[in-house]
Amino acid sequence: MTAGESSPAFDAMRVSRFFLPFPAPVDALPARILVTQEDVVHKLAHVLRLRAGDPLLAIDGEREVAYEATVDAIGRDQATISLWRPYARAVETPIALTLGAALIKGQRWDWLLQKATELGCRRLLPIESERSIPHIGSPQKKRERWEAVARAAAEQSEGLFLPEIAPPMALPVFCDAVRGASLKIALEARAVSCEGPADDLREPLRLLLRKHAHAKSAVLAVGPEGGWTAQELDSLRVSGFRFASLGERVLRSETAALTALAALIYEFC
Repeated sequence: MTAGESSPAFDAMRVSRFFLPFPAPVDALPARILVTQEDVVHKLAHVLRLRAGDPLLAIDGEREVAYEATVDAIGRDQATISLWRPYARAVETPIALTLGAALIKGQRWDWLLQKATELGCRRLLPIESERSIPHIGSPQKKRERWEAVARAAAEQSEGLFLPEIAPPMALPVFCDAVRGASLKIALEARAVSCEGPADDLREPLRLLLRKHAHAKSAVLAVGPEGGWTAQELDSLRVSGFRFASLGERVLRSETAALTALAALIYEFC
């Protein structure tokens, strides 16, 4: 990059957003990076159809920073990108959100992943609950699809990171994976009892959130269409989950998950 080059005009509403593989942290701006990964170059050239001189919002997902950038050149096997300055509007949700959701059928699961990513979930953990019914086929192919769905959603919503998407896991594995979270919530439509039907351990979600206004990380666990089993509810309780209700209506799993995530963002952001 020569001394005579200057930063171009940049309209964030009209440019493509893309997660790039940054080889190292950017120490000073302006800077230039070389992209050689075949699939990334293909997407830049043939999916986004970028050409030399086109503006780009280049996102470093590992370090959670975005840059106003331009394409210098795109060839068959490499692309050169100039980074001009940090993107000023690039901010993230102050609370780290994890969604653990029991697997649901095909397109509904993809839709849930997409919307949870748009809302800023950092971790998406599929749970194989006792009442989960879908068969996911090839785990690797499914995971590649899920990651593609999440990438597109993160780019569309100007996210600064790609969420971690884990392979499907049993409930005890999930509980162990989130044991360090400061707030753990399990949604349940029916009364949760330890000693009898009158002893409902649930709270309205709005009241539960307001008791934990200073939480730095939150985990939301959402069961399958048939709800958690009694054994699963006990496992969640023993693992430190608090039970929450969204009201008297019985919602589909994906509806309940997104309603609760939106409530979390409303309270903590």
